[in-house]
Amino acid sequence: MLPHATRMHHACIIMYDVTRQESFDNIPRTIEAIKKDTQSTTDAFPLPAIIVGNKIDLIHQRQVSKEKGMALANEHNLTYMEMFLADGTNAQEIWTVIIRKVLDSRQKVSPQKKNRSKCSLI
Repeated sequence: MLPHATRMHHACIIMYDVTRQESFDNIPRTIEAIKKDTQSTTDAFPLPAIIVGNKIDLIHQRQVSKEKGMALANEHNLTYMEMFLADGTNAQEIWTVIIRKVLDSRQKVSPQKKNRSKCSLI
């Protein structure tokens, strides 16, 4: 992750390849890097975010189960979803969830602190 990459963003989709255990194993480090980059002072994840397992069509090559993905997401109090990016399976649903999370988080911010900038995702 690039230094300070998350400070100007409003949401985060953390995606990994279900056929590569190594990509899944990197998620906790990614989460910690985002927390550090946003200068979060709590254990809660600082941005609306979801964890997404990709390449679910490659059933026989799968190394990370859906249950493992869900457990990791639950551990960090995040939403978990799966998709097949190449054909767009669940892509619209993922965007709907993350946008809803951004809108919900913005409603929780007091009117004095609302950032009127455009929404950006990483």
